[in-house]
Amino acid sequence: MAKIKVAIIEDEFFVAHQLSDLLEGFGCEVVGIFHSGESFLSTTDWKFDVAVVDIFLSEKRTGIDVGKELSQRKKDFLF
Repeated sequence: MAKIKVAIIEDEFFVAHQLSDLLEGFGCEVVGIFHSGESFLSTTDWKFDVAVVDIFLSEKRTGIDVGKELSQRKKDFLF
């Protein structure tokens, strides 16, 4: 069975890495951790099954902005 590929968009370093450890413990493959909406949107290769998005990101783009882009690209996500 193929692992679910997850992208994490979370600006708090320790939260992002704890979430990554948790997801990997459940058998998911974390394909990227992004610490801002800008870095995610400019560097992602879009090869993931689902994204976990922090709503309150610290730079210009909020998690809501990222969610809108994910919706337009028909990618699953959760806040």
